[in-house]
Parts: sequence; C-alpha cells; structure tokens
Amino acid sequence: KYGRDNWGDSVGEKCWSVLQSGQTGPCEFCRNDKLTDSEGNPKEMHIWECKNTVNNQWYECRDQAIRWSDNRFVRLEIANNITDRKLTEETLREREAYLSAFFNNSAIGISVEDSAGKYKKVNHDYVEMFGYENEAELFEFTVGMLTHPDDRMDTATALKQLANGETDFYRTEKRYIRKDGSVFWGEVSVSPVKDHNGEINTFIAVINDINERKKAEQALKDSENRMRSILEAIPDQVCIIDDTGKIVDYHSTGEIDNRQF
Repeated sequence: KYGRDNWGDSVGEKCWSVLQSGQTGPCEFCRNDKLTDSEGNPKEMHIWECKNTVNNQWYECRDQAIRWSDNRFVRLEIANNITDRKLTEETLREREAYLSAFFNNSAIGISVEDSAGKYKKVNHDYVEMFGYENEAELFEFTVGMLTHPDDRMDTATALKQLANGETDFYRTEKRYIRKDGSVFWGEVSVSPVKDHNGEINTFIAVINDINERKKAEQALKDSENRMRSILEAIPDQVCIIDDTGKIVDYHSTGEIDNRQF
C-alpha cells in the first residue's frame, strides 16, 4: 500500500522508470550486482541508503536476492523511510561544522576534559599556549598535572563542585606549567557538559593568557612598595597631592588630616 500510494500500481513496470524521476535507463546506483556472487548465488542482505527523486524522501534499503516461484532470482527490497533521521543528521553536521570552526579558529585556548581532568580535545591555541607540538602530547596529561602545584587544590575542589552540580560555572586566575617548565598565568572559565542521561562527565575550559597583565600588575606593586619604602625612610613629612589639591598619600611622624591645600 505504501508503494502504491507513493508510486502507483507499477506491477510489470521497470523499477527505474517508476521509483526514480527522469530516468531513461537503469540507475547508476543500482545495487543488483551486490546481491549475488560470481557464480550467481545469493549473498547476504545488502543495506544502503538513497534519496528517492520522486518524493524527495530518504530510505534505508535492505536488498536481497531470493528464489521466486518460477525459479528465477528476484530482488526483494524493504525500504524504510528515514527522512527525519537524515534531516536530524544534517542539522547535527551543520552544528558540528560551526562548532569546529569556532573551536579551531578562536584566538583563545579551548580544551575538552573528562571528569578526571584528562584532555579529550584541545585547539591549536591551547597547544601553542602550553608550548607543545600537537594535541596528542597533551592527551598524556590531566589539567591538574599542568597546573602549578600551589593552585592544584583549588582546581580539584572547583571541578568536584562542577561535577556534583553544586555550581554551573567556574572562573579564576591561576598558574600553569609549560612544556619547558616555565610558568604562566591564565584566566580560565570552565563549564560542565551533561550527556544524554543528564550526567556530567565532560568539561569545557576556555583560557586566556594573562601573563603580561600579571607582570604589569606585579611591576606596579613592586614600584608602590619601593615608593612606600622611600617615604618611610624619610624623617620629614611627605605628602602626595593630586591636581585638585587633595592629599592622596602621605608619610608623617605626626598626624595630618585629609584636608585640601
């Protein structure tokens, strides 16, 4: 009935003239040669997919040569409509293409890790940031192994909270160790990913290298400490006044209020 509803009562017609549109001969994708061996004996069922050009639907075809009542071999085909599945697969491929483009072309480090912190996938910038040649080298490590020892406990605690569902986001600044042993600062954001069962077994981490910013902050802090040492070494009263005449800092052996000059 399904066949008659879609292609009419076609008994006695050539399959290629009925099941496909615009055909003047056998289909280029005909699978008849897959159904028998070199001696003409039936083979096991052949499974394949095709898009019908009459109704534009996708089918999973299961073909097999069987003995007919007049002793000929005929082709038995069971075609299951899989159009919805194919459309879903196409949508997934498009999304994966978008995600892959973002993952591989982002100017930030991105990693995918399992619940134990072991790397499953990293992009080029992540590999470069840690000083490795390729992502395969990083698959030998966990994120904890590449984290500075002083920051590992905080990292382990944060990942545990994510895995337990206690929080759905984790962001911090911490130190990492490059392949050559040097240390750099990174600002990292980590999000959990749930599987089809709602279980959290994957994390996605995004890292920005903030080493230069940290160096600048440390240099400023060192400069302020040196200035403070100088001020405290001077026995006289010293004031720092902004352009409005307001005292913003001072050193004095006595008391001074925050007045305007």
